[in-house]
Amino acid sequence: MISTRTGSAAVISGAFSLTKIGGGTLELGGSATNTYTGNTTVNEGTLRLAKTGAQTNWHMFQVVLPWARLRGGRAAVMEAMRAANIGTGVHYPAVHLFSFYRSQGWREGMLPHAERIGRGILTLPLFPAMSDADVERVCTCLAATCRSLLS
Repeated sequence: MISTRTGSAAVISGAFSLTKIGGGTLELGGSATNTYTGNTTVNEGTLRLAKTGAQTNWHMFQVVLPWARLRGGRAAVMEAMRAANIGTGVHYPAVHLFSFYRSQGWREGMLPHAERIGRGILTLPLFPAMSDADVERVCTCLAATCRSLLS
C-alpha cells in the first residue's frame, strides 16, 4: 500500500521506478504486499517503511581506506567484500578529475585532499532493515580484509 498524509492509498506491483516529489511522507507498508523492481527516489520529504517503523534518508555510510598501503588498493577490498556477498560502492570520486572539469582547467594536484579521499573512499551497506548481526558481519569482513591486504 502507498499512503500519504492525505490518506490516498494503492497497491503497487510490477517493474517501474517509484519517485516521490514534494513534501510529506511516502509510506510503504500495510497488509498488502508491494513488489516492484526498479528505483525508488525521494526528492523531498520522507520515505518510511511502515512494516519496520524505520525512517531513513537513504544516505550512505563511507569509510576511507588506507588505499596506498593495501595490496591491490580499494579494488582488492571491494572484491573481497563481494566474495563475502557484501555489496560496496564508490561515492564519490574527486569530480574535478572528470573530463568535463578537466576541460574547464581543473588538474590533478589542485585539490589533493579530495583526490586522496576519492581514491580511498568505500561505501558500505546502510539500510533500515540491517540487523546488528548484519552490521557486525560487514565490519568484521572489512577489518579482516584490510588486515590481510596491508603491506
